[in-house]
Amino acid sequence: MGAKQHTKEQAATSKAFTFLSKQNTAVIATVNVEGRPNTSVIYYYIQRDSKMYFITKSNTVKYLNILTNPHVSLCVYDEDARLTVQASGRVHEVKEEEEQVEVMNKLAKVRDGHGDAWMPPVSQIKAGKLVVMRVEISELRMTDFKNFHKSDEPEVHEHLTVS
Repeated sequence: MGAKQHTKEQAATSKAFTFLSKQNTAVIATVNVEGRPNTSVIYYYIQRDSKMYFITKSNTVKYLNILTNPHVSLCVYDEDARLTVQASGRVHEVKEEEEQVEVMNKLAKVRDGHGDAWMPPVSQIKAGKLVVMRVEISELRMTDFKNFHKSDEPEVHEHLTVS
């Protein structure tokens, strides 16, 4: 890969992470033991070091699928920006109490205008205990449809490097 292409890829990766950091909901896809897919909406927050955090409950389909197969795919879309980012990675349950508290505090504030006590809706369902999860993002794909009407193809960045 030439230096110009590498710089373009770095800019696209940075744009994808900036976009993800400004959003707070994603669709996560998991696979059960029979290989059947399942999708769920999650509230998340992302750190610049390619880690995405969310919470779930220990008896949800999503959590049980992750125990069987920790590889997930996520999709985030913003209709106004006409931008979509897909991320793939491996999920790990966060066991360290300090990290759990930090994630819970960040997720409690991910929605502006809902007050200090707001928590993602999953916290309200009766499906076991709350579990904090971390996705180690290994692959990003981004498509920008903003200028699609002006050209023949949308701006597509496949297999962006995640460091």
